[in-house]
Amino acid sequence: LEELPEFIKNNKKLQKIYLSGNLFRCDCSFNNNERFQTQWWILQNKEIIKDIEKIQCVENVTKSKEFNDTTIFSNYFPNINDDLFVMSMMEFLNQENKTICIKQTKGILFGINEIYDI
Repeated sequence: LEELPEFIKNNKKLQKIYLSGNLFRCDCSFNNNERFQTQWWILQNKEIIKDIEKIQCVENVTKSKEFNDTTIFSNYFPNINDDLFVMSMMEFLNQENKTICIKQTKGILFGINEIYDI
C-alpha cells in the first residue's frame, strides 16, 4: 500500500493494527485534507499501531520522475535497488516532515510567494 484505504482511516473502532511492510510514500503532510493522509493518520493513531517503529516510507525516484510526480525525497540520497529512497516513517514524521517540508501560502505578497517553515 502507498496510502491507507478509507475503511481503515475511517474506522473509529479499530483497536490495533500492524502496518510495516507497506510502501507508504515519504511526502509532506500537514493535515488530514492533504494529498498524502497516511502520515497524518499515523501521527493521530500511534497508540494502536503495534509495529510503528518498523514502518518505513519509500520514494521510488524513477517512478516519480517518469510520471512527473516528484515528492519531497526525489533527489535525496541514499537511493537503493530500483532508485528507492527508504527511511523510517517515524524519523520522517518527527524530523524531515518538520524541517524539509514547507507550506506555501496561496497568496502573493509583492509578487513573492510567502513560505513558512513548519
